[in-house]
Amino acid sequence: MKKFLLLAAAALLAGVAGMWLGRHFHHSSLAMPTIASGQAVTFSLPDINGHERSVQDWTGKVRIVNFWATWCPPCREEIPEFIKAQRRLGPKGLQIIGIAVDRPSRVVQFYKAKKMNYPVLLGEQQGMQLMTRYGDVEGGLPYSIILDRQGRIVASKLGAFTGASLKKALSPYLQSP
Repeated sequence: MKKFLLLAAAALLAGVAGMWLGRHFHHSSLAMPTIASGQAVTFSLPDINGHERSVQDWTGKVRIVNFWATWCPPCREEIPEFIKAQRRLGPKGLQIIGIAVDRPSRVVQFYKAKKMNYPVLLGEQQGMQLMTRYGDVEGGLPYSIILDRQGRIVASKLGAFTGASLKKALSPYLQSP
C-alpha cells in the first residue's frame, strides 16, 4: 500500500510539473511584443559601478535587453551565449544589456566571476516593474526584448536563448547599420 501511495504521489507531482513546463516552454519562443507603441520604455538604472544608465545610451545599435537573476538556472545557462554574441557581433552593432533583478552584491560577484563583457544594470524591484512594462506579465526569467537600431521593440522572448536561437533572432537586424 505504501508503494502505491508513493507511486500515486510521484505521478501527481510529475503531472503538475509537466503542465507547468508545457505552459512555460509554450511561451518561450520569440514573439512580437504586446507593447502598443513598439518603442522602448525609457528608464534609468545604476550599472555595477554605480553610474546611471539608460537603454537610450546605446541608440543606433541593435539591443538585447535581458532580465535575469543569479539564482535563475536558465539565466545562468544563456549568459555564456550572450558573452560570445557580444564578442562576435558587437563590432557589427549588437549591444546586450543585462538588467539584474537580484541583490547587487550577488550580481557584482557573478559579473566578475563570469567575466561578463556587456553592461549589467542593477534593477532589483524596479527591474521587475520594468520587465512587466516591457511585456513580461508572468514575471518569468529570463526575459529578453530585442530593439532594432531605431529603438523599436521587434521581438520578445520568455526563456533562455541558445546560440542557434540567438543567431536566428538577431540576423535580420544586424545585416547593415
